[in-house]
Amino acid sequence: MKFSLRRSSSRALLAGFVLLLSVTEVSIGQSKERVSKPGQLQTDPKPEAKPAPATAMAPVSAKTPAAGGGPMQEQLQTPRPAAAGKKQPSITTGQAALQQGKGEQKAARTAAKPETAHLHLVLELTEGGEVKVVRATEVPGPAIALDVPTGDFVYEVLSGDQTVQVQGVPDPFEMRSFAPLDAPQQGHHFERAKTATIVVRVPNMRLSSPLLGKLAIRVYKLKPGVSIEKMDLPTLRNLKERNNIELRFHLAPQQLAPQIRERAVKPLAQ
Repeated sequence: MKFSLRRSSSRALLAGFVLLLSVTEVSIGQSKERVSKPGQLQTDPKPEAKPAPATAMAPVSAKTPAAGGGPMQEQLQTPRPAAAGKKQPSITTGQAALQQGKGEQKAARTAAKPETAHLHLVLELTEGGEVKVVRATEVPGPAIALDVPTGDFVYEVLSGDQTVQVQGVPDPFEMRSFAPLDAPQQGHHFERAKTATIVVRVPNMRLSSPLLGKLAIRVYKLKPGVSIEKMDLPTLRNLKERNNIELRFHLAPQQLAPQIRERAVKPLAQ
């Protein structure tokens, strides 16, 4: 009797365990997605998920003020009138090209010819008092004059009755040489040349200037024993008043202008 009771309870436990396994297989099979084999038709295809319908938004009117709107929003929504300006005058293509050409020509003239220029004259002097122009060149830029007394000769450039340049120069006739080593006298030897050249600079003057016919050049020599600290126009006037300087060479306007034009060379490249 006891044996049959135990046997019945064992069967009941086994049946319950089998039922539990069946339920577990069914739940697992339902959660697992079924994959069809090649060539196999699905009898119960899985329904496709349909997207939720989009919620239609109400159109926003341009006149509807935004939430929390204020004076700033009203100013942004209101268009501002355009600022009034000066109207540019109309110009044709030909006028534009003409104005551009004038500007380029003016710039070229300014670059080609500076505001100031001077003449570079080379004079040939003789001990007999003769003087002539051997070379005349127009040089761009101002003429530089030094007031340092470099010698006992002075040249003066005049335009009419007005002195425009004064410059001291060394004695152009003085020649220095060294004696040979076997000579009885050693050291410097001074000799006098029969002809010499000096350079004269005429300020603010061109070869084409109409004032060329008013130019004159004078060359002076200090008298022996006269010494000066500088050479400028006041010093030259003082030397003339005290008779401490003598005139050695003079090129009058009627002589100087024709010689400059005859010996003129092409102006230096700028």
